[in-house]
Amino acid sequence: MSSPSDHPDHASYRATGFGNRIGWGHRPALLLIDVCTAYWTPGSPLDTSSNPASAASPEVMKRLLAAARGSHIPVIWTQVSYRKGMRDAGLFYAKSKQLDVWEEGNARGYDAVVPGLEPAEGEEVVVKRHPSAFLGRSWRGRCI
Repeated sequence: MSSPSDHPDHASYRATGFGNRIGWGHRPALLLIDVCTAYWTPGSPLDTSSNPASAASPEVMKRLLAAARGSHIPVIWTQVSYRKGMRDAGLFYAKSKQLDVWEEGNARGYDAVVPGLEPAEGEEVVVKRHPSAFLGRSWRGRCI
């Protein structure tokens, strides 16, 4: 296994000030990305439950969530959501038709939250329509 220092440009990055360690910070937060039944429901086009690590994820997330809430650190959720008719899905939908699992009112219900992994009052929920919840988004000067 290689390390970052094995990269041929490592010395150049270090010399110019890139590649410095930034540490862990002083304000931890828990970020839960796209937690919904689409990933753990047989028959869903996005089902990953046959992978043992994925199948174990909801229970691990529940423990992390309990620890975060018990420590009073911020909890931030992202979720995918599209309006009826996928009108706001853009070209991404042309590429990935299975995105309709998150269409508003979709009868399959794969956008449903996983029991025990529901956002609580006051927790930030970032609704997104593309893979990244962060690209091009202003966080109103807040550091997460």
